[in-house]
Amino acid sequence: MAMATRQMTRQLCSSGATVSMKLRGLLNAAVALIAPSSRVHGIRVASLNSTLSKTEAIAKLAAALNTLAALDPRRYRGVRAHVCRVLVWPGHYDASDGLGGVLLSAERLRDAELVDVVGVLVHEATHLRIASLGVPYRRERRERIERLCLEEQVRSLIQCGWLDSEMAERVRATLREEWWSAEARTRDRSELRRRLLAQFFAKERG
Repeated sequence: MAMATRQMTRQLCSSGATVSMKLRGLLNAAVALIAPSSRVHGIRVASLNSTLSKTEAIAKLAAALNTLAALDPRRYRGVRAHVCRVLVWPGHYDASDGLGGVLLSAERLRDAELVDVVGVLVHEATHLRIASLGVPYRRERRERIERLCLEEQVRSLIQCGWLDSEMAERVRATLREEWWSAEARTRDRSELRRRLLAQFFAKERG
């Protein structure tokens, strides 16, 4: 535990991530340590949501990591090197925290196919690799960073045999949605607040 704390402190001091991302990373790390968890390919997996059981979440993550290890070993090594923990949470989007943590939406993971889980792991691991190089996720860099992460995701899906060149271009076209924009992030925060309040009041009524 002390060693993990020292390592986290070094990451915080050396990382160029924003303060908000650092705080989110610390919170995610604390929750992952406190919540009941299991390890999948050495990655700690914890869940904060009843939408998807931990058993189902672990099965989906294990299948994705097994597939990556067999069909795209280079990116599998990247996931293993940069993803320390996965937290399945009630939010409606997936994200990384810059400190080795990945948030996976329970709702999205529940409905995801194998190809989707592989893609999101590669995408978020790329975010973490970029963060580990000291590149902050600032507004002026977001589009370039997202393009790099999506390109790694697409190349992995091609390597695994799920995409041909035509389908890959369709996936790349999703960048037009600009989910990293300030407006999109504001919508995400509003939706997250709505979901968390709804979950809180549901527990109160229960």
